[in-house]
Amino acid sequence: MITPEQAENLIAGNVYTRRTKVMALHEISGGRIAEDVFADSDLPPFDRVMMDGVAIRSQDFEAGTRTFRIVGVQRAGMSPLKLHEADTCLEIMTGAVCCDGGDVVIPYEQCVISDGMCTVQLDQIKRGQHIHFRGTDFRRGDKLISSGASFGPAEAGICASVGKTTLLMENLPNVIIFSTGEELIGIDDQPLPHQIRRSNVFVLEFMLRKRDIQADTAHLPDDESIIKTQLQKALNDYDIILMSGGVSKGKYDLIPDTLAALGAEKIFHRIAQKPGKPMWFGKTEHTVIFGFPGNPVSTMMCAVRYLLPWLEKRLFGNSLMNLHVVAGEKMSNKSPLTFFQPAKIHGTHENGDVVVHPTSFGGSGDFASLSGADVFVEIPAGVSLIEQGTRLKAWRI
Repeated sequence: MITPEQAENLIAGNVYTRRTKVMALHEISGGRIAEDVFADSDLPPFDRVMMDGVAIRSQDFEAGTRTFRIVGVQRAGMSPLKLHEADTCLEIMTGAVCCDGGDVVIPYEQCVISDGMCTVQLDQIKRGQHIHFRGTDFRRGDKLISSGASFGPAEAGICASVGKTTLLMENLPNVIIFSTGEELIGIDDQPLPHQIRRSNVFVLEFMLRKRDIQADTAHLPDDESIIKTQLQKALNDYDIILMSGGVSKGKYDLIPDTLAALGAEKIFHRIAQKPGKPMWFGKTEHTVIFGFPGNPVSTMMCAVRYLLPWLEKRLFGNSLMNLHVVAGEKMSNKSPLTFFQPAKIHGTHENGDVVVHPTSFGGSGDFASLSGADVFVEIPAGVSLIEQGTRLKAWRI
């Protein structure tokens, strides 16, 4: 068996085949950009004024002139006016093209204006002050955004500034969620004594829906031919396959062998953890496959610990890092494996971490106990007792 850290690292290196879609800029709310974006002109495209004030010629100031005759007003959006006559100035606004001949902007706060004259109250100036010169940021043809970057407010502004009305974006993945096992029935059915309602698919659906991913769902009975047919179709049609159940060591846990027969590569099977030890992970050329154990808590824990961080990184470029928490009371680990203890957050420790207290936990089938839990606290393998005040990793539920 591998460790949780090894499983995380093995999963991190896998990608599915990217599907792309051209989208109007105003429709994009996030995701990854699938093309390079280049400057269509110099940025800024002209010598841009950065302060409201007056524009003068530095040569006049250096010759001793401090009072200048105002000969006009240069507004933003106007063609540049000319300033070639000695000892004259133009009032000029932020965002305007710097006037032809002017090479210094003096903010209004450093001027006294009266009767059409402007007196500059400075002893020194610097040529080009308060002017953002053309091409200072980028030159035409420079790459502004690289393919694979996450789309956010800055990227929206860059695309708008270079006239990109549409953008090639990565599509969200096509996902299917399979439940497995003859004992499972629909949530609107009345279970017999040997049956339970399907719940894990709704947990996984909810996690994906929070990320704007709509997943299909299906159920696989304990029939090898049906499983093989359904999985073959899914491998052809979907980018990501999520399965709950069918990956343990039982006689009817048929998923691993069926996937192998269909040409899927097993990357790992079984993690030294509790709950969720039987987890399976693999891929084909175009599809990434997560096989979670069927017990409800196992499915949720494995999805929180492995699926969601991978999705966030792959889809949005986010690092969904674990929390660091402080144990508010003693916690025990009766297993030699890494144990994920459900816990509830109770306030903040003096070091800034959150304080957690364990919730009651009746085993990997005890879904109801998770309703009061905020995190899974990761208790390392070989550690049987965690003392109060110990700092640990945890994963948000």
